Amino acid sequence: MMTRTPSPEKLAELEARMVKLRLYNTEPEKRYNGDGPIDSNIIEGVAALNALGIMTTASCGGHIDKFLSFPMLQGILVDREKDSVQRAKVIALLDEFNIGRDEQFALNLNKITPQGFRIESAITETGDDESTQLFYGMSEEHQKLMGGFVPFLEPMGRGRVAELVGRSQQEFIDFTEFLKQKYFAS
Repeated sequence: MMTRTPSPEKLAELEARMVKLRLYNTEPEKRYNGDGPIDSNIIEGVAALNALGIMTTASCGGHIDKFLSFPMLQGILVDREKDSVQRAKVIALLDEFNIGRDEQFALNLNKITPQGFRIESAITETGDDESTQLFYGMSEEHQKLMGGFVPFLEPMGRGRVAELVGRSQQEFIDFTEFLKQKYFAS
């Protein structure tokens, strides 16, 4: 069975729908990503994956203002078979996208998410001291306890944290452009 690639118009329609949902919908049960509005800098990535039949269930554009988080795209369904199919599609896309890119910020699947997928920047799990500190600093528990910028990251400096999160955000922007060029360009 041959799958049809969505048109650029379909992608634009999905993007417009997501922007509308993010900006105007205040009812949490009706928001697209379930737990809140979609960050504006990740909407196109969500739309592109969804238009390719890869459904997302959570996303984050990355933050250093209210709390610390790296960008991510996640899709975990209740159907293991669909999860497996989506995961295989994402792996193939990431393998192609990452060719020749900086390995420190390459986009990878989170290793502890066994079903579905969670796309993250490699900086969140490389294990070096700096990224390990950042990874623990962005945990939900730390965000609740500390609020705002995580104090033990202060010695690293807001500038360095902003740079690392920014580089990760750029990878997601580049990934979205890769998807748009590969599947949606005229």
